[in-house]
Amino acid sequence: MPMRAEDSGDRLSLPPAQLCRLAEVLGHACRVSEGAGLVRVLGAGQARDNREVLIEWVRAQVAELDAEVAGVLLPVLLKRLERRLQAWEDE
Repeated sequence: MPMRAEDSGDRLSLPPAQLCRLAEVLGHACRVSEGAGLVRVLGAGQARDNREVLIEWVRAQVAELDAEVAGVLLPVLLKRLERRLQAWEDE
């Protein structure tokens, strides 16, 4: 479940275990091998190997997607809330 981390300001943050799992699945899906080759491609920060750099990359992408996802979800949530409130008024 998404949560707000104190150090992320108003940006979306995922628990470390969820970030690791997403990075693991992406690494597997893209057949990323062990080693450090991706550190130069995706790297920024303190990543020492492909696993760590994928986790950092996923964390950064989630933060960037926060605004995009909110923009997409807002109309859907608004419509659902309006339907729920209308159903409540009709009762």
